[in-house]
Amino acid sequence: MTDTRSANIVPRRWEFSRVELPKSTPLPKPCQVFDRKIRMTLRPDGREEFLPELDPSRMYDVMIEGDCSYFRDVGIFWDDYRAGRADALYRTDDRGNFLEPHAWVWLDGRPLRQLYEKASPEIMAREDRATHVYRFRIQGTATKLAFRFDCHADSRVSDPRGVFAITVDVLPEGTPLPGAAARKALEESAAMRLKQEAEERAAAEKESRAREEARREHLAAAENAKRTERAKKERAKRTVLESKLESLQREANWDTHLLDPGFQAEFAKHNPERVLTALKPKWQYEYDQFMQDRPLRVIAEKKAPEVMRWFEARMHIVQLAERFDIRPTQEAVVKPTAMDERAKRLGKYTERFDEEIAFMQLRGDIFAKLKDAQNKLPQSLNEEEKQLLGGRVEKSILGQEDEEGRMENEETL
Repeated sequence: MTDTRSANIVPRRWEFSRVELPKSTPLPKPCQVFDRKIRMTLRPDGREEFLPELDPSRMYDVMIEGDCSYFRDVGIFWDDYRAGRADALYRTDDRGNFLEPHAWVWLDGRPLRQLYEKASPEIMAREDRATHVYRFRIQGTATKLAFRFDCHADSRVSDPRGVFAITVDVLPEGTPLPGAAARKALEESAAMRLKQEAEERAAAEKESRAREEARREHLAAAENAKRTERAKKERAKRTVLESKLESLQREANWDTHLLDPGFQAEFAKHNPERVLTALKPKWQYEYDQFMQDRPLRVIAEKKAPEVMRWFEARMHIVQLAERFDIRPTQEAVVKPTAMDERAKRLGKYTERFDEEIAFMQLRGDIFAKLKDAQNKLPQSLNEEEKQLLGGRVEKSILGQEDEEGRMENEETL
């Protein structure tokens, strides 16, 4: 069936009814600027109307008012058009109430209804269905924003007529921009998160410092324990060294005669075999042990130098004994001759006769002294007593001479 409607007649199924459409008023210019306000009109024909460039740092209050008429095909098997009206967000239902939402008004490529449904607190979206006035806030932008009323997305809607008035008013400076609350909440959340992270880092650092301090204290305690143990061991070692040194000092003090060079020579000369067989191994072992014990040697050099001289004296005695122990070989011994034997015997006789002569002279001197002593005896003694005393002394002298003569004879034999 072809469309038979005219400007004032709308076909209803197979019948015709007359509908009076509102007379349109003269339309103002699409966009005009009065002082700080911007006024523009929007027709429901799908064409875009642009706002001028707005300051991005300011907020603007936008008001859309007015409504428009349209026809909607409600037929199923044939065309059945019914008149309806729509404002910026709602259209009429079967009873003529503006209760059915629509998304025919677009702002900057997005449905205005989406702006209302997802509006942030700074948008302050307000609606008045009774007067068909809708207000909201937008942030300025350097690009021109476009309004568009397009109902042709619904294929059953046709012939929209009317005009909408749009007023844009700049708001005072400092008006919160869209997302300010969200940004503030986000900033507060970020600040809280940073604070929490800082507290966690501080707690972690504090715990780390506490662990580090505990570790250092543990290491210090362990080091102190080691140091104490080392000091204890050093004291024990020093005690042992001092005990050894005291023992060596006592031996050195007992053997101070070993430091005499004359005694060293005589001892080595008369006891070479004993020195080399009995004393040398013992003295050499003790000397080697002493020299290999460096701590004992160092402390002896500082506190007991006599011990060092004592060891050196014993070593010198051994060296002297080794020199005195040198014997001529059997081939180097020369057998004495008869003349050597005779000279040796004559020498012995000569020494004997010299001794007898010296003894006789000594005896004569003694007898002379005896006679002199008898003459000096007290006068109280008689002559017989003087003779008796002189005889006893003379017998004593003669008896001593006989004994010495007998010993000389035995030695000669």
